Amino acid sequence: MNPDKRYLRALEAFIEFHEAISETRLRQLKSMRTEKKRGAYESTGEWRTKRKLCLQAVDSKCRGCGGSRNVDVHHNTYDNYCIEYFADLVVLCDGCHDAFHQKISAFHRDVIEFPSQTINRHEIAEKLHK
Repeated sequence: MNPDKRYLRALEAFIEFHEAISETRLRQLKSMRTEKKRGAYESTGEWRTKRKLCLQAVDSKCRGCGGSRNVDVHHNTYDNYCIEYFADLVVLCDGCHDAFHQKISAFHRDVIEFPSQTINRHEIAEKLHK
């Protein structure tokens, strides 16, 4: 499948999934934001579905280097932790994840630069809400 189509399909599925979560369940998820409950959230069906869709969007390839070894879905911001949006998440390998955290401090969580691309979460969010 064309990478752009794959990405858009996963994005649409993510948005549909997120919008289908009930207000009651959103309140329950928000209550998991404390550090002690972090593991509890990451074992929910909501997180597993969001993680799966993010991995599908990029064919399980790191957004930093394009590699496929040791990739996982990471939060590029914890502002919406437990009720995160697609733009709050990024697929990274271990090495790029470490670089990501080093660069977050330097770029104040707005612009993250990798050798192969720049990720600007504000631009992504803007495009999603047009």
